[in-house]
Amino acid sequence: MAAGKWQMWEGDPAQLERITNWAANGLNNEEIARSMGVHRDTLRRWIEAHSGICDAIKRGRMLACEVVENALFKRATGMTVTETVEEFDGVLENGKPAGGSIKKRTVTRQVPPDTAAIIFYLKNRMPDRYADRRETKVDVSAPVISLGIEPARAEQ
Repeated sequence: MAAGKWQMWEGDPAQLERITNWAANGLNNEEIARSMGVHRDTLRRWIEAHSGICDAIKRGRMLACEVVENALFKRATGMTVTETVEEFDGVLENGKPAGGSIKKRTVTRQVPPDTAAIIFYLKNRMPDRYADRRETKVDVSAPVISLGIEPARAEQ
């Protein structure tokens, strides 16, 4: 079977899952096409003509957006992070460890909320309350008052 036939991709749930995963991992259409073994124009035509392939890419991109959105929310609200830290209790000779041992320990630390993430989140989620610019409506239907100045004389 020739690599790249749309039937091979759309007709197989495992292949559609591969496409979804590529999109979820941030690959653009050109990179997805390369992974499928087809030209980017071929993939573009397949996306337009075959809903299964189009939906797989959309699903993957939505998954990626959800991961990023969750990470942004955690940065905006603060979070607890657990890390494994390695500590060396020996001496260094010529920049290399000599004697001693490496001990691993788990450290839990609190990451405070990030102000930039808070601002970004609120501006995008609640633009009517947090946008930098507010839209002002001006009523231009008010009557025009003539001051009796002729336009030619007003320029002088």
